[in-house]
Amino acid sequence: MDIKDYLEQFDVTDKESQLSILICDPEPVPVAANMIWVDPKQLLKPSQFSQSSQSSEPSSSSQSSQHAHHFKDQTFNLTLCGHFLFLNGHLSEKDHLDTLLELIRISSEVRVAPLLDLHGQPSKHLGPILQALQEQGYGVELREIKSNQKPHKEALLRLWNATCTVQT
Repeated sequence: MDIKDYLEQFDVTDKESQLSILICDPEPVPVAANMIWVDPKQLLKPSQFSQSSQSSEPSSSSQSSQHAHHFKDQTFNLTLCGHFLFLNGHLSEKDHLDTLLELIRISSEVRVAPLLDLHGQPSKHLGPILQALQEQGYGVELREIKSNQKPHKEALLRLWNATCTVQT
């Protein structure tokens, strides 16, 4: 899969594809100059991820895998998190929420897909996490994704920091 196909999965427009993008996927993804790939397991504390899972190798490019906590607040315009959250049966609801909060800390907008578990059903964590994020003041949107490769409809989760700071 090339980068254009990958971005299409997240409903990224041509204009958005020029922004600073963090790609957070268990499998290395070919990236453009304005993008960095990171293995999502590196967003977790070692105790959060099952020891039985195999880790992915870091990217061989100069945009190698990094720990997200090394990124400053709002480093990226857009983060795309694919094939890890909600799909992963090893993570608790808290692990999902903590990972999403870390992603929204380092990025202006976060998109996550798919939202299905390993059995093709909507993740049991999705509802409680959406509620928790909204209660904390984050913007939350579920968006249908167009997929030419799959016969069924899919959705992505879009998050952004909706809080507004007013200085007096």
